[in-house]
Amino acid sequence: MTQNHYLVYLAHTNADLYNELIFSVYSFKRYHSENKIKIIVYTDNVSYIKEYLKEFDITYIAINQETIKQWMEGTNFIYKTKIACLIDATSRFTGNFLLVDTDTYFTNQCYHLFQQIQALRIVLHVFEKHLDRSSIYKGLLGKTIQVNETSYQLTSKTEIWNSGVIGISSHLSFLLKEANQLCDKIYELNKRHIAEQLALSVVFQKENKIINADYAIFHYWNLKEFRPELKRLLTRKGATEHRYLQELICWVNPVVLLNEKREWRKLNRFRMPLLKLFDIHFRLQPIKFYP
Repeated sequence: MTQNHYLVYLAHTNADLYNELIFSVYSFKRYHSENKIKIIVYTDNVSYIKEYLKEFDITYIAINQETIKQWMEGTNFIYKTKIACLIDATSRFTGNFLLVDTDTYFTNQCYHLFQQIQALRIVLHVFEKHLDRSSIYKGLLGKTIQVNETSYQLTSKTEIWNSGVIGISSHLSFLLKEANQLCDKIYELNKRHIAEQLALSVVFQKENKIINADYAIFHYWNLKEFRPELKRLLTRKGATEHRYLQELICWVNPVVLLNEKREWRKLNRFRMPLLKLFDIHFRLQPIKFYP
């Protein structure tokens, strides 16, 4: 039985996220020119994003600060909104969902991921480490957290996955609700910014084997230096034109840019404490793009 496939984005509040989303959608369309996969964009700035993505058939769902407040459910944990967004999407539509962070760049087709999701497997971006290797969540090791009728034991075998990509069938949406509640309890115990990542990892791995998505999707979460360059490139004259954006996505590759940062860090590894003392950080060279 054929099911609908949905690629979901969430971007609000921060203008850098809108620009990253635009860049990500164009990288996706480079490998998926047909409309077999429907795009859903949750945003508080439909007009800005639509101006750049006017060539594509996209479903926009307008949200506002009240929506964000409701999704955070009394917490100040902004990344919790990712889970809430996916819960909302799976309640509106039926099929297979792939929510990707805005700072993602497609390097391949992702049909295989949707096939896995349709087979009721779960997708996250990439395995990072086991809980006993995490300095962030070291204090949670050995704890048992109760959510409804389920006990989640956090052991040295607990896997932590990057949640820059979350893939799930609407038939398994109950797991998102479970992860949402677990996220609250983890955040109460350890107020770190990736509580949603651990919650999703814990709930998903107990249910099923997790499939990684990094063969097709590059998540450049550790390249914030790209944001001012992307802003500059997207505010040039003619930057909203389809041809300009098509050429831009072929010319600018975050994989290469992140490698530059890694090389810089490698060359300066012994000087790093001194550089931090004088507030000297890696900076991208201006990207030379002449469409």
